Amino acid sequence: MVLNVGMFLMFTGAYVFLQVGHVNADRARCVFPFNYKNKLYDSCTSDGSFIRKAWCSVTANYDKDGAWKNCFD
Repeated sequence: MVLNVGMFLMFTGAYVFLQVGHVNADRARCVFPFNYKNKLYDSCTSDGSFIRKAWCSVTANYDKDGAWKNCFD
């Protein structure tokens, strides 16, 4: 089961989005294309990552499901 919890924090005037939706990388595969913030991605992205680490959705619609995994180099 994927825990899908999000919350907004306000820090020095900027909004930071914290998402708990990471899944076990051994069991999930990236799904391309996937929808994130109403944009289609056909590869891993660092958009929305606070630490600029590449990630991908494990479903076709991240906005709906919030399930993701890290991408590796």
